[in-house]
Amino acid sequence: MLRFSDGVNIDTSGPLRTLTLPDGHYVVGQGMLIPVGSLEEARAIISQKSGSPRDPEVDLDQIKFRTI
Repeated sequence: MLRFSDGVNIDTSGPLRTLTLPDGHYVVGQGMLIPVGSLEEARAIISQKSGSPRDPEVDLDQIKFRTI
């Protein structure tokens, strides 16, 4: 569980999934919280990390990741 000073708590346990908060989109699960620029990027990351075939229209090398 990640606890932020603004009162936001994020449970990072469980399978990878998308999370949308007022400040953006995230991939959360398996002990990770990964900020992403869009839901499309989130789905691509989940696909890559779960070993599923990637969406051919999404090039993960072109995604710009944000740091928080």
